[in-house]
Amino acid sequence: PGCHVLYVSGQMSPELNSVHGVLSEAEDALLPVFSASVPDQDFAPGTASPKSPRRFYFDAVPEFPAAVAFKKKYVLSVYFLSPESYCPGANNTQLSPKMVKRDFSAQHVYIEDGTHETREAAFKHYHFTMLCGDFSSSSFPPLPLVYSLAYVAHAMVPEFIHWKSSRMFFHLPDAAQGVRSTAFAGLEVVRETWGRGLAGKAPAVVQRFFVGKAANSSHALHDSSVGDVVELPVVESYRTLNIKALSMLSWAHRRYPNLQWLVRHDDDVYLRAPALLAQLASRPPIRYLWGMFDHGSSPVRDPAHQHYNSYEQFPKQDHPAWGDIFPPYARGLLWAMSADLVAATVKEFMADREEQPDVPLDEAAADHLPHPDDPAVGVLIAGLVQRGMSINLDDRDFNSFSLNPSCNSTFSNIHNRTWVVHHVQPETMRCMWDLDNAEEAKQISSQNSDTCEQIRNSIGQPEKQLDVV
Repeated sequence: PGCHVLYVSGQMSPELNSVHGVLSEAEDALLPVFSASVPDQDFAPGTASPKSPRRFYFDAVPEFPAAVAFKKKYVLSVYFLSPESYCPGANNTQLSPKMVKRDFSAQHVYIEDGTHETREAAFKHYHFTMLCGDFSSSSFPPLPLVYSLAYVAHAMVPEFIHWKSSRMFFHLPDAAQGVRSTAFAGLEVVRETWGRGLAGKAPAVVQRFFVGKAANSSHALHDSSVGDVVELPVVESYRTLNIKALSMLSWAHRRYPNLQWLVRHDDDVYLRAPALLAQLASRPPIRYLWGMFDHGSSPVRDPAHQHYNSYEQFPKQDHPAWGDIFPPYARGLLWAMSADLVAATVKEFMADREEQPDVPLDEAAADHLPHPDDPAVGVLIAGLVQRGMSINLDDRDFNSFSLNPSCNSTFSNIHNRTWVVHHVQPETMRCMWDLDNAEEAKQISSQNSDTCEQIRNSIGQPEKQLDVV
């Protein structure tokens, strides 16, 4: 417990038996998990292992790794081994730190500077990390790799390093994933595909991308120069998605007083927008919510789970058939809400905010609302219904959604009349857009020419603001 050693050379002392080592170069009865044979040619000259065993310990992490694993906030960080390092891009291109910050998100890009603080920030709160750089130019083992293992951030390394990693480190092939090339696609993939088509065909539609504020003020706001990104006063975190979603509704309600519809979608959604706009043109914009609904989702009560809901966040329910479940809510991949229902939902949300206006919108505040964002909105709408408001929850078009971007999936697969596809990779999104353009499929789900005429007339009226968010 009193040991604070990162590297130990030679034989292990008996008094160190209680240390939880995470790396070792030699099999040993006391620490038999990791071993390696490291040829000189795999590393910088003179940095290979000496003949006597070296064991590598890491106890700068006070928590046991299993505890760290359940407290992740983000999916992916990108870590450069030096300012001159690069990530392998498509077609043998090289992605510098500046390029990745531009295309991915500066908030989640880190550069090795030799400090514990930077390494901890880069790995502790991430499920995965992309390690970019030439491992053979540094001593064994690269400390960022040690940190990624200690913080249970699954490492992705260049493929040319991964294939020989069994010589570098016995279990590295299991602890890391080889990567041949990398493409960091941010908001531009939506802008370049169906978002561009939407802007060209429906000029009255306004499209905005919403981000939370960076936890580190030194990180630049992603894509801010384009003018379509809105930074909300919410600390960016997975646990704050509920407050972020409701703050987005509040911003749209204030910004667009003549709003008719608000459409919310994830950034990995491919949308055949004309079909959706034609649909909305034929539906009454009065207390109306359209989407793909979940009618029987149970709140997670396990405190170690990222979707945990305390009984303060969402009181225990006693449904006669299903027990402790959320009220129906629209899945967050994409839904459309009429402006009057947006206003009512925002009023419901702001009622609590007005009582505590100075409380920061962070994880502590988020823990007072249901989690994640989709049930949070659903619970507020259910509260409106309980107080007597009639609301039209329209889930008749569930077959227009695909939660699985596959034609062969047995659940929610893609077919010719799909409008909304979730979990779409950037390359696939561009392919879908190219196919839709080539086949002139933007009108594929329009029912008749009258409906098309309705949407053309609707988007031509300035007093009717169609808003896509």
